[in-house]
Amino acid sequence: QTLVANLDRIAAGWHVKGSDLEPLLTPKEATLWDQLINTEPEIYVRQMRTTLEANSIKKPNKFRDNANLQQVIGYIMPVLTQQWQMTGDPSALNAFIKSLGEAMDQDPTAWMLPQVQPPQPDPMEQQKKEIDLQSAAEGLKQKQLRNDQMQRDAIPPLSPDQLPVEPDLPPGAEELPPELAMAL
Repeated sequence: QTLVANLDRIAAGWHVKGSDLEPLLTPKEATLWDQLINTEPEIYVRQMRTTLEANSIKKPNKFRDNANLQQVIGYIMPVLTQQWQMTGDPSALNAFIKSLGEAMDQDPTAWMLPQVQPPQPDPMEQQKKEIDLQSAAEGLKQKQLRNDQMQRDAIPPLSPDQLPVEPDLPPGAEELPPELAMAL
């Protein structure tokens, strides 16, 4: 790869002019190309070197992606599976499976899950649930009525003659003693 990159560098120096680069660079940068590269072929042929390092090209790091997916698979698969079973929509689970297949350089189409309808409740079972709810509501209403009746029976309301009466003040008690008056 480094040999090919060096040959590309030499070919670019021989054949590419600053005017060819104007759509990619600014006019000032194209002029610099002409001044620095095209004037002295000795510089880019013998004095410059091009090296390529591993992973310097923008390739996806499949090993890292695979390791990351393996770390989260135990946590995310149960959640995605439950969502698929509840909604019948496998798109989130299929997206994860596709990512996993791509990271492993495998074709994941055989692993994809189909779109399914969530299970429909049985009409008899639905009717039974409705009856249970109605009977529970009626039972609750009866308990409330019974509690109200028990409260009325247990604590009868007081009549006006049963209410406590404030005691009369002794004669001369309208005025406070001087010690208490000063404290207030």
